[in-house]
Amino acid sequence: MRSGGYAKTANHRRTRKRAAAIGVTAMGVLLFLLGLLAAVSGGLKLRSRVRSLVGISPLAVSETAIGVLTILGAGAGLARVRPLAWAVVAVAFLLIVVSSIVHVRKALRRRLKRESSEAERLASHLQAADDGHG
Repeated sequence: MRSGGYAKTANHRRTRKRAAAIGVTAMGVLLFLLGLLAAVSGGLKLRSRVRSLVGISPLAVSETAIGVLTILGAGAGLARVRPLAWAVVAVAFLLIVVSSIVHVRKALRRRLKRESSEAERLASHLQAADDGHG
C-alpha cells in the first residue's frame, strides 16, 4: 500500500518537473521571439532614419539594444527567473509599442510637411508661369 502512494507522489513530482521545464522552454521561446521582434523593428527604424537623414532616434537605438539583450538573455537562461523574465517581456513590449507610435507620428508629420511644400512650390511655379505669359 505504501509503495502505491510513493509511486503516485513520484509521478506527481515528475509531472511537475516536466511542466516546469515546458514553462521554462515556452518562456525562453517567448523571450527569444520578442527580442528578435524588438531588434528587427529597431534596426528597421534606424535604417529609415539614416536613409532619410533626419537623425537617429534614441528610442530606436534602445529598442534595438533591448532586443539584442533579450535574445542573449533567452540564450543564457533568463527564462528560469520568472519575475525577471516577465519584467523583460513587459519592458521590451512597451518599448516596441512606444517606439512604433513615435516613429509613425514622425513619418506622418514629415509626409504632411513634404506634401504642403510641394503644393506651395506648384502654386508658386504656376503663379510665375502666369505672370510670365500674361
